[in-house]
Amino acid sequence: MNGVYILQIDLDELIIPHADINGKKSPTYTELLEYLDTQYPDAAYYRFIHSYFPMTMLDSSNASSRMISLRKTWHYPPHMALDRSKCIYKPHRMGEIFTHFGKPCNESYKEVVIPPDLGLMHHYRNSVRNIKFKASQDFSVPLRYSQSFTHNDLYQVLYPLVYSK
Repeated sequence: MNGVYILQIDLDELIIPHADINGKKSPTYTELLEYLDTQYPDAAYYRFIHSYFPMTMLDSSNASSRMISLRKTWHYPPHMALDRSKCIYKPHRMGEIFTHFGKPCNESYKEVVIPPDLGLMHHYRNSVRNIKFKASQDFSVPLRYSQSFTHNDLYQVLYPLVYSK
């Protein structure tokens, strides 16, 4: 990886790699960022399209898991609402960083919108308004990441916040 990154994200959101990278079906953020850096060498930041995973919909077959991200598989189609996407920034290439977008420090650096088949921001929330799309299921998180999530240090630290009661 080329340096330091800033990930600005809420506690009810997860950016999930969806691509097989170098034959690995559950890449880490490090592997995803290394891949993106080789594909987009002039990137100032990566913007991830979001998809709502409503907490009010039924749980998946992983209902025994205490982790919401492993139970909630019903979601609405990904869409690029500028007020909801989240980004991973390269601060040394940024002039300004905002909650949902940024401004590169000069014209040689660009925003890169990540297609959903590479990575997607999963947004877990109770109320979702004005959604006019049909929901579908996405089992990528339970199938790809259930083992790494249960052993991930971050989730052990954030246990009270990301696990349901």
